[in-house]
Amino acid sequence: MNWVWRMVRRDLRTQWLKFLSFSAAVVMGVGALVATEGFSLTVKQAMVDQSKTLLGADLLISSNNPIDLNEPFLADLPPEQSLTISFASMARFESTGETRLARVRAIEGGFPYYGSLETRPAQAVSALSGSEPMALVDEGLMTQLDVKPGDRVSIGATSFEIAGALLKIPGEAALASSVGPRIYISYGDVNQTELLQKGSRVNYRLAIKAPSSFNADTWAESHKEQLESRNMSVDTVAKRRENLGEALDNLFTFLNLIGIAALILGGIGVSSSMYMYAKSKIKVIAVLRCVGATSGQVGSILLGHAAAVALLGTVAGTAMGIGAQHLLPGLIQEFLPMQLETHIEWTAVLRASLASLSLAFAFTVLPFSKVWSTSPIQLLRSGTEVAKRPRSQRWTLLTTVAVVIAVTLAQSPSWGLGISMLAAFAIALGLMSIVAYLVLKLSRSLRSKSLPFSVRQGIANLHRPNNQSLMVLIAVSVVTFAVANHLLVHHNIIGQFQDAASAERPNLILFDIQADQRGAIDALAVENALVPGESIPMVTMRLTHRDGKPLHEAEIPEWALRWEYRASYRAMLRPTETVIEGQWISRFAGGIEGVIPISLESSIAKTLAVGVGDKLSFDVQGIPIHTEIASIREVDWQSMQPNFYVLFPEGVLEDAPQIFIQAMNAPTLEQSAQFQRKLVHDHPNVSAVDLRLLLRTVDDVIQKARTAIQFMAFFFIGAAFLVLVTSLYNTRNERLQESTILRALGAPRSLVTRVLASEYLALAVFSTAMGLVLATLGSYLIVTRLLHMNYQFHVPTALWLACVMISVTVLVGSVSTWGVWRLPVMTVLKSEKDA
Repeated sequence: MNWVWRMVRRDLRTQWLKFLSFSAAVVMGVGALVATEGFSLTVKQAMVDQSKTLLGADLLISSNNPIDLNEPFLADLPPEQSLTISFASMARFESTGETRLARVRAIEGGFPYYGSLETRPAQAVSALSGSEPMALVDEGLMTQLDVKPGDRVSIGATSFEIAGALLKIPGEAALASSVGPRIYISYGDVNQTELLQKGSRVNYRLAIKAPSSFNADTWAESHKEQLESRNMSVDTVAKRRENLGEALDNLFTFLNLIGIAALILGGIGVSSSMYMYAKSKIKVIAVLRCVGATSGQVGSILLGHAAAVALLGTVAGTAMGIGAQHLLPGLIQEFLPMQLETHIEWTAVLRASLASLSLAFAFTVLPFSKVWSTSPIQLLRSGTEVAKRPRSQRWTLLTTVAVVIAVTLAQSPSWGLGISMLAAFAIALGLMSIVAYLVLKLSRSLRSKSLPFSVRQGIANLHRPNNQSLMVLIAVSVVTFAVANHLLVHHNIIGQFQDAASAERPNLILFDIQADQRGAIDALAVENALVPGESIPMVTMRLTHRDGKPLHEAEIPEWALRWEYRASYRAMLRPTETVIEGQWISRFAGGIEGVIPISLESSIAKTLAVGVGDKLSFDVQGIPIHTEIASIREVDWQSMQPNFYVLFPEGVLEDAPQIFIQAMNAPTLEQSAQFQRKLVHDHPNVSAVDLRLLLRTVDDVIQKARTAIQFMAFFFIGAAFLVLVTSLYNTRNERLQESTILRALGAPRSLVTRVLASEYLALAVFSTAMGLVLATLGSYLIVTRLLHMNYQFHVPTALWLACVMISVTVLVGSVSTWGVWRLPVMTVLKSEKDA
């Protein structure tokens, strides 16, 4: 054993740089796994430590209707309570004249009971308890509009003095303010705004701080029927933590899958490098066997080499992952409702490092298993190939597969997801391998004599023994696929909003219009050179029965029980709607006393498990109405037109309490801003959304999310890039020998350069094209199946990426063979003979 150790130590001392380069391919995967494992533990610990802060209370009861505190079942709640009201409203800042749609919250009492509203100045929150109308405004909105404390903001019929800027709200992610900036006012001032009108979309919440003896979850479960019958929802600390955990599990799963995929890809790269190394040592192994070394001793030496490579990659990757643990919280903090502390999770580091070491070692050992138990005569007879696959290789292959499966399942939140991930990765690699193989077969037919000799020779080199063209094709395809898929999905998301906000379409949407305001708003639009669209009625109602049975007896999602449906009525379908089942009924003469034929949108029909002919009962402002599904519609929700789950025929809801939605077209942002200022002044209850401003907000959110995603994608793309580099470098000797033969035959340096450039260019073109095709398919499925959007292939993005990937591949290949013509011909040929 001492002799084995001395042999391993000698090789490590003399070839440490080579072993370090071999291990580079797994560094990215190890780093990703260590970083994501540590980050998930950090977030989960923060959820435990800040669980009550996430809710701000021990119990929250929410409703779209005012909460009657005299309800008997609310009498046994702890006495420390606070009421809050939340609604959307236009806010006009008097110092600048700018208007913005904001989420207004009126609070009373000590809410939040856990955590605190962070403001600038710090004492600004106390101003809400004063006698004068005061407001706290989201810091981002104040910065955007150049508003300062002391300025005034008009909400509805009341003008509020801005006491300070809202910096942080307990239980809310910082990014939420980008989508809907918050304005806090006192509960006592909300009625002065005159915005709580019939039909207004308002959320009421009752927050309770409970003593340790009160169990909020038990109370919620015991009063479930009373809460559902009054359309109230309950949130507790445990429930909020569970819901947030489920949402974050998707993030952790995504990050873990990136880490595992990068590690497996890196393992394949290491295996490729070690395969070439093992082949270069075949004669050395044969000599050792001939002088008396046993297969066990040879295997132990090779295992030592494999352990060194796996350990070097794991140590370097762990160091990278520890560094990434400090960066990840800062990138994702804005998306999370809790505050993260940057520190190293050593438990996660150890667990991820052991998993990575096992996987890297398994991939590294696999190439060695082909030679260590082979007889010397077989090794010497072929020089490069073994007559048949030894038993040790079969067992090692099975062990490697088992380790890959075990590590993937251990890092996945569930066995089902882990198996799905393995299947998807195997299918993706298999598909890429098949396509790459077909590409190589196709390239054999490109032997036209019309092509220059350098091009024909470069393409022929793709089939050179030990050229690893297949590995290079897969590596470049993976990088191209990852980058192109990300860019194409991003372009489609932004493109949908850009199309919606184009000059030809309505780009300003008005909400909460009262019936008697419609004429005045149309006149105001014409006065400001806007093109007013159709006013669309909207009636709020609640589903109570399905086929005569109460909803709580039906097996449908909980949200559908509490959902407040906003329905409309009309005689004609829009171009964005298509009847797929039943028959559209345009008018009903029976009034609300009969069974009314309605049309249901296809996705909500699936959720409620109903179809044509089924009956639904609704509560419309206290009046029960009975309906029958006459048709099922498919709706294009990306049309940016007001669409509805439930459509009634004309002749039924005209007298029901209702508000109107109206789409308009504002030629410029300046005209839109001027119209909104006058609209807020004359009709403060009406809210407006400018789709062009919404586009900016969406793009800002996507860019922030893109940064975080790119950070993790860097590991996967980096692993693929290192596989590309090692694959090209591993075949450097073959290229060197072939180039030397060409030089010995009289080929000038320029011809050798053109042959190598043609080979790299062919590899780059084939692999980039394959990656773009697969990325197009992948982005199409994501956009159409997951995001339910129309797909558009962005040609400039594809062309730009293709140029970059081809240039990078040719550059990397050229660098890997730099100086092949500088070595003397006899030196290279002699080294080949000695090998």
